[in-house]
Amino acid sequence: MKKLVTIFMLTQALIVQAQISTFEDLTVSPGSVLNASGPSVLSNFRSGNIRMPTVYSTSFVGYWAGGWAYTNIKNDTLGGFNNLYTGYAGSGNNQSSNYAVGQGGSTMHLTGADAGDSVLGFFVTNATYAALSMKNGDAFAKKFGGSTGNDPDYFALVVKAWKNGTLKNDSVVFYLADYRFANNAQDYIVKNWSYVNLRGLGKVDSLLMKLISTDNGNFGMNTPSFFCVDDIMTLRDTADFENLMLLSGTYRNKVDTILTKNYLSGLALFPSAYTVSSFGDYWSSGFAISNILDTITPGYANLYSSYAGLGADSSKQYAVAQNKCRVVIPTNILPTPIVTGMYVTNTTYAALSMKNGDAFAKKFGGQSGNDPDYFLLTVKAFLGGNRKADSVNFYLADYRNSDNSKDYIVNTWKWLNLSSLGLVDSLEFILSSTDNGTFGMNTPAFFALDNLTIDFSNSVNELLPASSVRVYPNPAKHQLFIDANHANLQSARIYDLSGRQVHQVYGEQISEISLKDIPAGLYMLELKGNQLNVVKKIIIE
Repeated sequence: MKKLVTIFMLTQALIVQAQISTFEDLTVSPGSVLNASGPSVLSNFRSGNIRMPTVYSTSFVGYWAGGWAYTNIKNDTLGGFNNLYTGYAGSGNNQSSNYAVGQGGSTMHLTGADAGDSVLGFFVTNATYAALSMKNGDAFAKKFGGSTGNDPDYFALVVKAWKNGTLKNDSVVFYLADYRFANNAQDYIVKNWSYVNLRGLGKVDSLLMKLISTDNGNFGMNTPSFFCVDDIMTLRDTADFENLMLLSGTYRNKVDTILTKNYLSGLALFPSAYTVSSFGDYWSSGFAISNILDTITPGYANLYSSYAGLGADSSKQYAVAQNKCRVVIPTNILPTPIVTGMYVTNTTYAALSMKNGDAFAKKFGGQSGNDPDYFLLTVKAFLGGNRKADSVNFYLADYRNSDNSKDYIVNTWKWLNLSSLGLVDSLEFILSSTDNGTFGMNTPAFFALDNLTIDFSNSVNELLPASSVRVYPNPAKHQLFIDANHANLQSARIYDLSGRQVHQVYGEQISEISLKDIPAGLYMLELKGNQLNVVKKIIIE
């Protein structure tokens, strides 16, 4: 699940939500690590909007050769290479479970609409292996400060940025250990998670992580070249559906006996309705979530599959959408955003119907191939309940070319830029086709979408590091505790995903909130005080 770290807006002291790569959306068994060792020895993993390459070598007995691993191992006392995959802080940032361990020379890449945008910052700490090596020395590396404690040693992370394939001159330096002080009492090895502000790097495609040390030998740096990262922040929120749990090769269009359902991914709501009737039970409107990979079976029985196979960016899951469905952003408790765009493609059902024809719909182009057919997605925007005049069109199939070789049915994920729609609180997706009959459109009225990206930067001028307001535990069962670091909070309100207030407390009661009368589910917690307005996503079990 994605944690939401709050970020101050100076001009109005309003705190908005950033997209955070937390690694909590990645599955790893308790007390273990994943580093690409397996069938694939060159791989990537992704959290939030960040893709992180990792390389595993099969030479010798096999070893993690470069890039990143993600882990939840907790051991801050064992030194040496056998304790490579642990953070010296003892857990992830904010006591979370998962985090990433990186080697010197690792890169991370912004994906989707975030590519070419800013990384606000991330949290870093030492790997236990590196920290204890610097603290005590080992067979390969010196004890920092030397025998007298006066050696001016340091161990630093240097973050550099790429933009359009060019390495930028600017860099950000963070000292993971620094023994250069005249007063040895000020020397330190970073133990806790610390925030690194990366706004100064500007717009980037990728980041390069270099490690430097004063302890070097004939073969390079002696200090173990490892560090840890968590909560990588960009200012966009992406609905990628990876947070919704599905068994492999399945779909979800309702939950148990619930016939209407809002699927929450990122900060967007994807409504779905399921109808039970004497004529049969069926998915009647909205969205379904799927990871089915069938691109060859025609017909309604293969309704829940993407014609591109995998999700966008080779992810596992995506959404299948019906005609006239709407995605909603709960702006009553969040700033009104711009939806910068999303990836779209055909469903296998619609694509094969257009390609070959079926019992209800024609083959696009007709028998001669010259029929000027098309299948069109139109995205309309709403703000404050009113439909805006602007819309964006995207042809999922187009046979109107005079040269038939240019006719196409979309079979890969295509980025659809929606930023021209401006500020929105919901989007409606309308499908139309040249193939229509007495009862409406004959072409199957379905398409697939992924990585719908929401941008709150229109509401932000200048940003500072994360707020110290802490809400725990999350998920919670019976009670929720609020630590506002002495801030004067005046009210706390809990909203469900439709925006309905379900609970509120005032004054001193805010520090400890009883949840006994609130059903399990996902909620938004709003905290208000003098010049302070914090919104966090919480889970009640």
